[in-house]
Amino acid sequence: MHSPVDPFAVRLSTRVYRRLQLAYPTTHREIFGADMGQVFRDQCRDACRRQGGLGLALLWGATLADLLVSAIREHFVNLQTKIVMLQNLAKFFRMGAPAGRVFRATFLITFFLLLAAGTVVTLIMPKSFASTARILVVRQDDKPGEYNPYLIQEVMQRMRADEVLDQVATDLDLNRIFGARYGLGQSLTPTQSRFMLASRFEFRPVRGASLIEVRAYSEQPQEAAQLANTLVADFLRQVQQSRQAPAARPATASSAFNEAAFKLISNAEASSRPVRPNVPANVVVSLIIGAAVGWLLGLVGAGLVRWRMQRLHRPVTSH
Repeated sequence: MHSPVDPFAVRLSTRVYRRLQLAYPTTHREIFGADMGQVFRDQCRDACRRQGGLGLALLWGATLADLLVSAIREHFVNLQTKIVMLQNLAKFFRMGAPAGRVFRATFLITFFLLLAAGTVVTLIMPKSFASTARILVVRQDDKPGEYNPYLIQEVMQRMRADEVLDQVATDLDLNRIFGARYGLGQSLTPTQSRFMLASRFEFRPVRGASLIEVRAYSEQPQEAAQLANTLVADFLRQVQQSRQAPAARPATASSAFNEAAFKLISNAEASSRPVRPNVPANVVVSLIIGAAVGWLLGLVGAGLVRWRMQRLHRPVTSH
């Protein structure tokens, strides 16, 4: 922060000098930038105090010349450092025989094996599709109410209730479908279907809004959409039935839940693009893991070969 006694010329010169520091490499600026700016400001104050504007002009002439030379020098040093680092890095690939051959062979074999394994596993993994339906929580008079996170949590809890999941399984005949699909030879019990359904749903509140996303997952895109839409429809139907018969209302329901209304904003639609597995991401991860593990094993193998060769060529001393 500038002192209030600094003349305008000193403050302007300091700001301009800080912009000119961009000519230096980033690392140099991070280490020395603040100190260089402070020294230049002190020099500007001293030049103005002794010779006024002429002194400041002379200081700028010397500073610009020094800045040009030193910036070029620092970039050259920085470039040399990077070259040395690249040369040291390349030494691992230019190891002399036989250590170099062991390193390269180990690295390449490990890299391609892990890459191939990761790619194959990704391709044979069962695909999972997702579809999302959205409902809005409002007041019964259709006026927007205040955002109530506790109400949103209660609604999501009741949407995943056992009676709602059981109704979804009944509507879509999932006891029979799941039993046949997963090779059990017979229909599932309601408890088994409910357990499988619970793991296929995900409820997400939209931050700051009384909106809930109901996301369903399935191996089949059309089934994912059916699951999400059926769960929302069954939940809304049960809420409507409880409102028509007050005696059937859940005893544990809060007053906010009983006073709320729910609107279907959008139905879930089948998507042909699977959400799992993420093939590009998995392949990239396989590349990184393969390179890292291959590098490590290559270094270990090359080090063992060097150590073995040194032991073999160690001169034998006679007593």
